[in-house]
Amino acid sequence: MQETPPTLTNLDQPTANLGTDHLDFLQRLARPTQISIKGADPSRCRAIVTLLHGNEPSGLKAVHRLLKEDIVPATDLVIIIASVNAALHPPLLSHRFLPWERDLNRCFADSGSSAQGSLASGIMGAINARTPEAVIDAHNTSAHSEPFAVALQDTAPTRALSSMFARNLVVMDQTLGTLMDRGDPQNPWITVEFGGLMDPAADRLAFESLRDFVTRKHLFDLPPAPLRVLHHPFRLEIAHDARIHYASSVIHDSHITMFNTIDQLNFQHVDADTPLGWLSPDGLARFRIRSNRGDERIEDYFYNSNGFLTTVRPLTLFMATTDPYIAQKDCLLYLAPTAPTDT
Repeated sequence: MQETPPTLTNLDQPTANLGTDHLDFLQRLARPTQISIKGADPSRCRAIVTLLHGNEPSGLKAVHRLLKEDIVPATDLVIIIASVNAALHPPLLSHRFLPWERDLNRCFADSGSSAQGSLASGIMGAINARTPEAVIDAHNTSAHSEPFAVALQDTAPTRALSSMFARNLVVMDQTLGTLMDRGDPQNPWITVEFGGLMDPAADRLAFESLRDFVTRKHLFDLPPAPLRVLHHPFRLEIAHDARIHYASSVIHDSHITMFNTIDQLNFQHVDADTPLGWLSPDGLARFRIRSNRGDERIEDYFYNSNGFLTTVRPLTLFMATTDPYIAQKDCLLYLAPTAPTDT
């Protein structure tokens, strides 16, 4: 059985053997890889991490195109292409992680306890060895969504960096063992969700904004563009044994039938008493929303209204998926109890 290699392969200044397209490039890499490129100012460094999830290709496509165009970065550049083996597992670009392994982007809190943990440790070591002035972790969403950035600190440099990629910034205060959780508090590390899987607009944004990130002489010398900022979001999760479907009518053997248009509400502010799906007779028993302290908060945000999963209060939703696998393995959606703050 194939396993994730626990270490990174190193490539310096690759100019040949890049392949005809991103899939050919991926097959030539064959394993997790760190690419180092010299920049115009070698006293500084920036970093891009992509393909932490093997089914989220916009960052990979952008990086491959940047390498093919032989762009000279403004600073030294480190590129890490992480879940190569998951991306290569048939069918191509269909697996978030290998089915018999853990999600790599949940392994940065327990580095070394598994192959993925060792790889996470190696990724952190490769980044920290260069002390980059900024780190971009490139992702796609599993459903339709506006692009957005995610950070742990709401600072002026974080806002300036985020505004290069999106008009939405989510400031998290929950940790999940992600790369971003291990970021340098002195320099901005952000996750960028470029938009939905296989969305040409997401691919285009990834290339154009990452090219700007790589080539801009100074990242923080201009005021940030306007942002909508969401603070303190929660995750709506379901029990792993819960049966979930997405449909336009109720599926009677489900514990929850979410509306199959739920992703159209991403970054929308919904009113109190808004239904999001149909419940089984179990009601809210298989749902959970946990605070940072581990308190159960589901009844603060949702109630059973005549068999509908219904909002208690106005909420802003994002990362709402229409993929039942993601819903079970990760979460149904994120929610914030306030409207975005325009800045």
